[in-house]
Amino acid sequence: MASPKGFLSCCSAWILASCSLLLFLLVLKSQGAVVPLHGCRLKKSDFEASFINQHILNLSKKASDQDTITDIRLINSTFPQDVQARDRCYLMKRILNFTLEVVIPPRNPQLGPLFRDVKSFFSYLHRKLHYCNPITSGQQVERHVETMKKTVTQLGEKGTNKVIGELNLLFVALKHACV
Repeated sequence: MASPKGFLSCCSAWILASCSLLLFLLVLKSQGAVVPLHGCRLKKSDFEASFINQHILNLSKKASDQDTITDIRLINSTFPQDVQARDRCYLMKRILNFTLEVVIPPRNPQLGPLFRDVKSFFSYLHRKLHYCNPITSGQQVERHVETMKKTVTQLGEKGTNKVIGELNLLFVALKHACV
């Protein structure tokens, strides 16, 4: 039978270690650091369903065919230089949020089941990125998202159509930034 002294010693060590870790995390948080929970990660398998790839391409093509604004790109395949590599997934999460909240709800009825499937897929990715937070302050990310929002608002219906036409780029950018 174990002695009570050994048991108390073991419990004391465990409590001390737990309190030390908690104190360390609190100090980091108080200094403005974001304690990562690996929430900015998606699996490669999330992007491998060929039917959803095809639906996204078809939907983007239909919207692109109606896009008359060819000199503006809202979603680039390259990331802005001022957004650090470890914040790129967060940037794509914010663009995805905007797309799901503002662009997709006033959907075009002509797009039908394709639209529902694509919206469902992007909503799934959105839920998986729920805990994704910026590693840095996130100011550069928010500036880029606000610029995109402003441009889409200024373009009106054409801006909404442009974002839908660039869903294939959003798909590729999410994959590159978050896998």
